[in-house]
Amino acid sequence: MVIRTASAICCFSLVSLAVVGCHGPNDQSPDQKARIVGRWETTEMDPAKRTTWEFTTDGEVKAYSGSEGSGSEGIVGKFKFLNGDTMEIAWDDGLEKVTFTMNITKDELECRAVAIDFGDRKRPAKGPITKMKRATP
Repeated sequence: MVIRTASAICCFSLVSLAVVGCHGPNDQSPDQKARIVGRWETTEMDPAKRTTWEFTTDGEVKAYSGSEGSGSEGIVGKFKFLNGDTMEIAWDDGLEKVTFTMNITKDELECRAVAIDFGDRKRPAKGPITKMKRATP
C-alpha cells in the first residue's frame, strides 16, 4: 500500500504544476502561504486514483492517494515559495524536489510541474494541468 501510494504521488509530482497568485519575483508574502493552506483533492481523476494534498501553516505538505484518507501513510515534504507564482516541494524521502506553478482561488487550484531535481540537477518538466478542489474537513 505504501509503495502504491509513493508511486502514485511520484507520478502525480512529475505531471503536476502549481501557480499561486500574481506577485512580483521573490515576493514571499504571507498571502501565498495562507491561500494554499488546507486540504486539496484532484477533481478530474477516477475516485480510486484521487490524490489529496495537505498544506500546513508551518510549510509542511503531505500527499496521499486513493481513499486512504489523511490518517494513512503518504509522502511528506516541505514547501516554499520561490517567487510569486512558483513553489518548490522537497519530499522527505530525499529523492526529488519538484517545482510547481499554481493558479489558486478560494476553492479551486490548478497545478502543473515545471521542473524536477533528483539531486544532480534541475530538469524541465511540462506535465498536464491538474485541477483540484478544496476538500471539506
